[in-house]
Amino acid sequence: MWALCMLGQFWLSRHGHGTQDAIMLQVRASANSALLASMLCLSIGRIRLKLWDAIVLWLLLLVFCIYLAYSYFKVPGGESSLLFVESRIIPIALYVSTALWWLRPSCWRDQPGPTFLFGLTPIMLFFLFRSDTLNTEQNVFFLQVFFLCLLLGAIRILQGERRSASKAKEKEVIHSDHVTQE
Repeated sequence: MWALCMLGQFWLSRHGHGTQDAIMLQVRASANSALLASMLCLSIGRIRLKLWDAIVLWLLLLVFCIYLAYSYFKVPGGESSLLFVESRIIPIALYVSTALWWLRPSCWRDQPGPTFLFGLTPIMLFFLFRSDTLNTEQNVFFLQVFFLCLLLGAIRILQGERRSASKAKEKEVIHSDHVTQE
């Protein structure tokens, strides 16, 4: 979902839409929300959740909702309140994506490689969006580094999944051998 939103964003930027157009704000907000959702799923998969993790996840959700409600009530006159809130979703979703990984010790303990890589990617995306256009050579380079970080993190998670599946098979074989010997 995130990749499709990013593809739509690049297509729109190539066809004359500016970064502050309503459609671009909506596509960017949906892309960052999809990134946040995927980061949440990846950060809680295969990790033993502790009390601190639950507290951090609830606090992040609470801060996100309070910030959006505050933004909704503080809309400047003459501006669409939904577009204003959508423009606020863009950076806060990236902040929360980084916090999901970097503020939780269980992520650092169980998956230090993906924690670093997946925590770094929203920061890189935030700084890329701060520039006016995504079509310059420097931004293309940093987007490639961004995608490389995502790919390396995904490969590391896949490696961990395969390793845990092989350990589960070994335990099953040992257990079945033990049961047949009795």
